[in-house]
Amino acid sequence: MKAEVKMQVRLPTEIRDALARDAKNNERSMNGQIIAILKEHLRAVGLTRDQQQTTPSHRE
Repeated sequence: MKAEVKMQVRLPTEIRDALARDAKNNERSMNGQIIAILKEHLRAVGLTRDQQQTTPSHRE
């Protein structure tokens, strides 16, 4: 079982509406879309475990 944390986030209305459209376009809930966006970003900046394991070390 994955551990999950419940949190509340205040969003500007225009961001909430854009997220709702994006979620609908991707056939996800808003929560699922937010998680997908965050995972993609964290992977892109190298902050997830799978990315860190595959990134070569620059120490030589």
